Amino acid sequence: MTTDGKCILVVANETLASPQIVETVIERAGGRSGRIGVVAPLLPRHKLDHWLGTGDAEVEREPIGRLERTTTALVAAGMRATGYIADAEPLQALLDGIRVFEPEEAVISTHPPERSTWIERGLIEEAKAKVDIPITHLVVDMGRITDSELAGTGGRTDEPVQVFRWMSTDEASTLQHEGFHGPEGPSSDVLVSEVAGAGGGGSQEQVLVCVQVPAATLAGRETAAPPWAHGATYAVPADLLNRAGPPIVLRGPTG
Repeated sequence: MTTDGKCILVVANETLASPQIVETVIERAGGRSGRIGVVAPLLPRHKLDHWLGTGDAEVEREPIGRLERTTTALVAAGMRATGYIADAEPLQALLDGIRVFEPEEAVISTHPPERSTWIERGLIEEAKAKVDIPITHLVVDMGRITDSELAGTGGRTDEPVQVFRWMSTDEASTLQHEGFHGPEGPSSDVLVSEVAGAGGGGSQEQVLVCVQVPAATLAGRETAAPPWAHGATYAVPADLLNRAGPPIVLRGPTG
């Protein structure tokens, strides 16, 4: 579906929730009609804690909080923004984000050079060499987004929306062959969210699934969020999701 503004992918770690990101995204998108995908790589120390099975709730809170604040700020600025917690390796997170959102440009946000491991590791140069879309490198100091810094202008209703769902690898395998199935069959509701956290729970390995749906499909379907969702959550009939487009399956951030 064509929109007036661009689709911009944002990849950032601890600088995610900064006013500079919102300002840059609006500029790069060509105004507030753009569509924004936000990817927050899980920090390595958080990934280690997940492997060890310790402190899950605590280690997830920090990146999820930044992801929520950033998407909320972008929506308050009148843009459609969705996102998820991604692979801890920033380059892989960028490549996965490009698969999911199909952006026309990407913004990679880092700390200043003296405090950025991403710059030290040569992420920006490597990213520009491996992708064929323009990349803007944004250097920011940490800041807090406040209501007074952003003006709510209302969002568009005709744009596609990326929504996410965590599921087991077995469920994802079935999905790729048979499509979405709700708990009561192929026509019952499936919960999907505009912002997905760092894991879906359960005893099996979890993967993150993304599907792009028309915004009108979500109208009037908002519902209470499950533990893995951290943004607007919708109960959508499985057959509507299956008609919306092929899902993209991403490995979980600990995979």
